[in-house]
This record gives sequence, structure tokens and C-alpha cells, in this order.
Amino acid sequence: MALGIVLLPLPGPGTVVILVGLTILSKEFPSAARALEKARSAVSLRSRRAADPAIDSGDQPGQAP
Repeated sequence: MALGIVLLPLPGPGTVVILVGLTILSKEFPSAARALEKARSAVSLRSRRAADPAIDSGDQPGQAP
């Protein structure tokens, strides 16, 4: 996981390395499992935002303001 933190500002798979490290640690530590769940949620939200720019700040497409 430390390697992933170092790789974040550099070109490369820093986020993937952190997620792999959290996955391994989550088997043993509940706090790592919670961190992994938050990270997965953040990655999911960002990937949905990349696919549909209308999803921003919780706005859902098709909903009236």
C-alpha cells in the first residue's frame, strides 16, 4: 500500500496498488475493510461521472431540481 501512495503522483497504477493493498489488509483488519469500501464507492462514483457528466454532486439524470 505504501508503494501505491508513492505511485499516486507519478504516472502508473498507484490507485490499483492501493486497492490491492487494502484488499489484502481487509482480510485481517476491519478498519482496512471500511477504508476499502469507501475507496470502492469513490472509484465507482468517479467512473459513473466519467461515463455520464450529468452525474455531479449527487444530481441524477432525469430528476427535476
